[in-house]
Amino acid sequence: MDSFSELLKSKAAVGDFDFHRGCREIGVVNISFADDLSILCRANEKSLKTVKRMLAMFGDCSGLKPNLAKSTCYFAGIVDKEEVRLSNIVGIPISALPVRYLGIPLTTKQISGHDCRVLVDRVRNRIEGWGCKHLSFAGWVTLINSMLFGVCNYWCQTTIIPIQTIKAIEKLMKQYLWKGAIVGKFIPKVSWKQATLRKMEGGLGIKDLKTWNMACMAKHIWDICSRKEALWVKWINTIRLKGVSFWGVKERSIDSWVWRKLLMLRDTIKPHEEYKGER
Repeated sequence: MDSFSELLKSKAAVGDFDFHRGCREIGVVNISFADDLSILCRANEKSLKTVKRMLAMFGDCSGLKPNLAKSTCYFAGIVDKEEVRLSNIVGIPISALPVRYLGIPLTTKQISGHDCRVLVDRVRNRIEGWGCKHLSFAGWVTLINSMLFGVCNYWCQTTIIPIQTIKAIEKLMKQYLWKGAIVGKFIPKVSWKQATLRKMEGGLGIKDLKTWNMACMAKHIWDICSRKEALWVKWINTIRLKGVSFWGVKERSIDSWVWRKLLMLRDTIKPHEEYKGER
């Protein structure tokens, strides 16, 4: 979609297209993943008419035409009546956040336990589908470490999971660990804190989801500080930090909850930071 991106940028240069807020500095007009395309622009008539015209032009040249019936428009900061008018210009129906993409809820607000209910259900369905009541205790531990943790790992690396969701998942894991099923009462042999210790420390090697989620978020901080070659890292350093160190930037009331959570991790991560190399 590089050619499509260049078409929109050329229209922006002559005033026929307005960048979305925070996108002009790094020249972002679209984000592509597999066969999905997200187009970012200012919510005004000239920009949307240009997008519609460029999509038609790109389709005529490449044969790749969007399915408008399966596409959606997302607006912010404008009244409902204006949303309808602009949606009619491009012929794409209006939708609203939160929306689920690649299994993860996308929202401008803090992800709630309700948004993550699908993750809890997925863990429960995985356990209920196992015909393994005759496995040994070591087999149950192996399934938790491999299968159940694998279900949660993608979410842990992508977003900050609410604590109530983590507790719900850990309850299912506890039931399965000590009973081999998720129905009926169970009596834990040791505390869950002890079970999540490494084997060399006397535990079962089951990862603590809250700690693992925090570690995955810390990996994002590493990417920001090391300026990894990624679009969102470039956006953070250019738009959010603006030359200020991640360790010194101040939290603002208008910051998103995810960004505030990352800033809150600084006190935990800072003592473990060490710089190696030439000053």
